[in-house]
Amino acid sequence: MLSPLYGQADAGAIWNRTLNDFLVASKPAGLGFEHNVNDPCIYTRTEPGGGRVTYALYVDDARLYNDPTPAARELAGRVQSRLKERFEIKFGETNPKEDYFLGANRISHGPHATTIRCDTYIGSMVERYLPGVDAYNPSKRFPGSYSDTPAGADLTANYEAAVTLRPEPTDELKKRYDSLFGALLHAIKWRPEISAALGLCGTCLTICTEELYANLECVLVYLARTKKIGTTFSAHTDGAKKLRAYADANWTTTRSTTGFVIMLAGGAIAHASRRQHCISMLTCEAELIALADCAIELLYIIGLLRFLGHEIKRGDRGLHQQQGRLRPLPPLQLGSELAPHRPQALQDARAPRPQRRDRRARAHRREPGRPLHQGPRQATFREAPQVRAQPLGRHRP
Repeated sequence: MLSPLYGQADAGAIWNRTLNDFLVASKPAGLGFEHNVNDPCIYTRTEPGGGRVTYALYVDDARLYNDPTPAARELAGRVQSRLKERFEIKFGETNPKEDYFLGANRISHGPHATTIRCDTYIGSMVERYLPGVDAYNPSKRFPGSYSDTPAGADLTANYEAAVTLRPEPTDELKKRYDSLFGALLHAIKWRPEISAALGLCGTCLTICTEELYANLECVLVYLARTKKIGTTFSAHTDGAKKLRAYADANWTTTRSTTGFVIMLAGGAIAHASRRQHCISMLTCEAELIALADCAIELLYIIGLLRFLGHEIKRGDRGLHQQQGRLRPLPPLQLGSELAPHRPQALQDARAPRPQRRDRRARAHRREPGRPLHQGPRQATFREAPQVRAQPLGRHRP
């Protein structure tokens, strides 16, 4: 064969290698882009006259962005022509009012604001997993309370019962459960409020029950009734260019749960709600692990934003929860590496202690006019005093 078939095991790797070589190769053979170290599927190129062009790739879907400068627009046009000529890539309309990309609906509000939601994807899930059911209006099966929250108090009870009893599900139930859970997991990227509910359901993939499957249907009904909710990113919000991070932990006697969110331009650009990989003995320890997970994600976000030309100023702050209130972390030192942030009590405990005075150094302190060396010392020995053994139960007066 002269070319790999679509769906072949190594077809994706061959396609990525071919396109990557064309993008990063120097002109005139390639386009002269530079790929990001933190995310190798992000490419960018800056024109000497000013302006930047960014190419974001996801398997065989991509988006091309350019700065609003004449040099950047001209470069974006040349890039489109070269990609069409080399790979027969089709480009859609430039700056459409609404478009659909990778399961997300993007609504543009101008050059400085956009909203991302997934109402089309949610509608397809409802048709697949709830056929012939009116999931958008309250009913006996799906009451009106499903419109307010992704899960109720029964989710925790069903989760604890499954973990305690560890039932053996049927193949049919396991297939339904895995399919619905995987479909909902894809929607977390645009609807982060369902992360905690899916986190509990995801730990019971091998011990699922009909009650837990009903909880997954509750999450789907909640998404259906609130499918117009999305995330809006705007350059007009207060502190739109400032990077903010929030982290917290839910301590349990087994493995605690880490939760964090990173905000930029008024919306969440990264978030997580997952179980920790170790057992924490204290609430403070669980929160420190959550802060460490958030800091690791911040390293990736900071490297990616700097690569895209976003200026990150010193003094940006994150927040962590302490005694029920969100308290600011120390300012981020965004230098060559991210400085670690410790609670004040831990910082005080690791503060350098005052130097202890050495008795021998004080005893043999050199006096003015005394030579440094006075020859070898002479040791004197004393005879150890004799101690008379006393019978048990008696004591000396």
